[in-house]
Amino acid sequence: MLTSYNQILNSSAVHFAATHPGTKAMVFDTFSFLSSVLDDPAPYGIKNITNYCPRYDAPDIATNYASYGCNPIPEYFWYNTGHITYHTHEILAKEVGKFLEGQS
Repeated sequence: MLTSYNQILNSSAVHFAATHPGTKAMVFDTFSFLSSVLDDPAPYGIKNITNYCPRYDAPDIATNYASYGCNPIPEYFWYNTGHITYHTHEILAKEVGKFLEGQS
């Protein structure tokens, strides 16, 4: 299903660029990049790729994580059951930046 979605997305980007002169449509493969981070998290300072801090929603979690039995939040890939941490977002943003620089 993901492969089909990506094929449709890529085709749509090509079609959009072809039908809108002066534009450039680009597609960044987020799935592959984040999969590579999950496969080798250590270079990114991530130590936990399977769990998240159960008290991620505590107002002082960023500074008082230990009192909730958690590691520093940037050491987690997952912020909760469906979202990545801000640190993982920063890693992704840096890679998207490199991708965009390579497109110019």
